[in-house]
Amino acid sequence: MIAIAGPTSLGVLGASRYHQGLAWLTVGCCVAACLPSGLRWLRVAQREHYLPGSVSRFAGRWWRLTPTNLILVVVALAAAGASLVWPVAGVVVAAVVASGPVGLSLRGRTSPLAWTRRVRVLAAVWATLELAVVVIGVAIGLAAPLAVLAAVVVPLAIDLACAVTS
Repeated sequence: MIAIAGPTSLGVLGASRYHQGLAWLTVGCCVAACLPSGLRWLRVAQREHYLPGSVSRFAGRWWRLTPTNLILVVVALAAAGASLVWPVAGVVVAAVVASGPVGLSLRGRTSPLAWTRRVRVLAAVWATLELAVVVIGVAIGLAAPLAVLAAVVVPLAIDLACAVTS
C-alpha cells in the first residue's frame, strides 16, 4: 500500500507547527545561541589561521574531549531530532550550543578574539550564511528545524565562510 502525504507529514499543513507559538521561542533561542558559539569558533578560526576545515576538526576534538562534552553532544542531537516533532525541544539544542563545549571559553586562555579586518569580514560572511538558513526556514515553513540546524552547524558554517573568504 502506498501512503499519501497528509496533513501530518511535512507538507504545508504539517509544517505549520514550526510557525506557531513555542516554535518561535526555539527560533529566537537558536539564533541567540549562534552569537556566543560563533564568537568561540571565530576565535578558533583566527588561531588556526583561517584554514577551511580547521574549525570543524577543532570542534570535533573539543566535543570529544571530556565525558561531559560527549553527553552534551548526545543530548543536543537527541533534542535536535525531537525538535522535528516538538519544535520547543530545540531550546535544549540552543542551550548546549551556547554553552559548549565545556572548557572552551569565549575569551580563551591565551588571547581573546582580535577584531581584525579579516575576522570582521569572516564574521559577516558567517552571519549571512546563518541568517540565510533561518530565512529559508521561515520562507518554506520550517523555521524551527532550520534554526536548530543553523545552531548545530556553526563550526561548519564558519569553515564554509573561511573557504568563501580565502
